[in-house]
Amino acid sequence: MGVWCMCWRIEDEARAILAEGSWRPGQPDPAPLLAHVAAGLTVVAHNNAFDRTVWNRYVRVRLCQHWPEWTIEQSDCTVARAAVIAVPQGLEFVAPVLGIDQRKDDVGSRLMRKMMVPRTTTVCARCGGTGHV
Repeated sequence: MGVWCMCWRIEDEARAILAEGSWRPGQPDPAPLLAHVAAGLTVVAHNNAFDRTVWNRYVRVRLCQHWPEWTIEQSDCTVARAAVIAVPQGLEFVAPVLGIDQRKDDVGSRLMRKMMVPRTTTVCARCGGTGHV
């Protein structure tokens, strides 16, 4: 397992963007994001438990031990919100049902699935070899 990148945005109550950015292992710490988490402020994410687990159990343990803990109390999960109001929980379905203009990035989603799903071993019709598709 590894973390390739992390993207984030901090907004105020009026949805004005206060800070945003991306981070990759080896880059300088995302100071505004760390300050937000350290202050115990709310972190909103779709399937929040996954992101919180990666943050606490992988990034904090293996890469950046000095990062603050992201607690369950400061978590706000949009999957859970969708379930509560009985709308589809898949990110690709939530926005259309709620009439939101933003959509899931299908290209990025396909790329992530390609990197995360193990390839099956098949016999190549061309060469008869295995292990490549």
